[in-house]
Amino acid sequence: MNPAFMVTALLLFQGASQAPAPQQTVLGSGTGFATPVHIINSHETGPTVLVIGGMHGNEPAGAEAASAIAHWTIERGRLIVIPRANIPALNAKTRRIPGLDGDEGDLNRHFPVDPEMEMQSEHADDLWSLIEEQKPDWVIDLHEGYDFKKLNPDSVGSTIISCDEPKAIAASALMLEAVNAARKEGSPSFLQLRHPVRGSLVRATCEQSVALGMILETTTKGQHVATRARQHRIMIHRLLEHLGMQPCDKDLLLPPVDATDELIHVALYDGPGASSAAFSTLLADDSRLLVRRLGPAAIQNGALERFDILIVPGGSGSRQGRGLGAAGREAIRDFVETGGSYVGACAGAYLGSVSYDWSLGIVDAKVIDRKHWKRGTGIVDVEWTDHGSEQAALGEGTHRIRYANGPILAPANRDDIQDYEVLGIYRGEIALNGAPTGVMPGTPAIVQGTWGDGRAILLSPHLESMKSDPEARANLLEYLQWLALISASKQGTGAGK
Repeated sequence: MNPAFMVTALLLFQGASQAPAPQQTVLGSGTGFATPVHIINSHETGPTVLVIGGMHGNEPAGAEAASAIAHWTIERGRLIVIPRANIPALNAKTRRIPGLDGDEGDLNRHFPVDPEMEMQSEHADDLWSLIEEQKPDWVIDLHEGYDFKKLNPDSVGSTIISCDEPKAIAASALMLEAVNAARKEGSPSFLQLRHPVRGSLVRATCEQSVALGMILETTTKGQHVATRARQHRIMIHRLLEHLGMQPCDKDLLLPPVDATDELIHVALYDGPGASSAAFSTLLADDSRLLVRRLGPAAIQNGALERFDILIVPGGSGSRQGRGLGAAGREAIRDFVETGGSYVGACAGAYLGSVSYDWSLGIVDAKVIDRKHWKRGTGIVDVEWTDHGSEQAALGEGTHRIRYANGPILAPANRDDIQDYEVLGIYRGEIALNGAPTGVMPGTPAIVQGTWGDGRAILLSPHLESMKSDPEARANLLEYLQWLALISASKQGTGAGK
């Protein structure tokens, strides 16, 4: 069966006269598996590389990495990217297609090695037809294991599984060298494996001599999604370099700023000290937002340049600050100073204050009663101020918001930082674990400051939490839209830029 394509030329890069416009097609149009396919062209002939993410729905880093790679540029050959190959499983966050068990539900077991045999599903047939039509020289499938192969032989995590061909083995050796050089000190190294599993797309392409192939496996255990996605990007980037395709920087996560783009580009910090699940769930429900997860290495390497908003979630402020390092913290300060918006929630609010040697110091707020920072968790009343209601799109009234050891803030009275505005005030309190009563009520729950041309917002409680009032969660999404529009008006560009 031939795949049903809806082909549209999509110009993503302003002033890109040096390369043909990328194309976007839809694979499986009209089915529950319909998903975009990105084709990046160049003027010079060269190899064609197909990158696939999201074959298994419980392996998000591959889809995250491929979504970024879909915006890369090359100077030779063609790059084809399918970021979300298995939409139903990704939406359900399950390995298998919902409602199907065993190999029947495992999309990566639907590809026979014998060309005389039929594909095991219609979507597998569509994927194979795309390969036959586009004729890639390389097929790279991005996956994740549950543990490190080096430590646990039952898992394939942190490996490159290549076909048993000299060119593929030589290329994978270079990719291993690159990703191992970038791994965290003390983290187990990536290993070389051969012979992809029977039934997989890569095994079928290799056995049928359609293309050279590899399965790239990161490890979910103890590693953030942003870390794993960057490992995928490093390996793909090294392959493209090896093939002479001259790719752009590996930490380019978005297309260049385009005044016609109405999406808000949101960077979600996902590194040491970050608990980003609640924000990830909230942001995923808003079609106005284009969200990418960033870890310290990408931030240090300038990845924030094309974003409108950086969100630093709850977790541990000290681990966040130290994990970012001096270079990462300075990159965030530069991002805000040049017009970006910083939103720090709980731990991210500690990070944005002036109180610690690992703080960003971008809001004129200090943390008081630091001895009792572990005040406990619970639901507390927060009242929006007139400024929060009228100017910052936060709605009005008093809301029940989840609190979990967030900072109790007060003016720091620093001459080098502008005074903050109070958007929300605590009207109740949490005072457990020996914390004194009477400290929290009347203190700021939400403050907004300016740093250079940008804004920095500190949220002491968790507006993003499912345990907070639904209206407060909706208010937070509207506030992000408001921040993007303010940024746009200062920069004189389109919405969200």
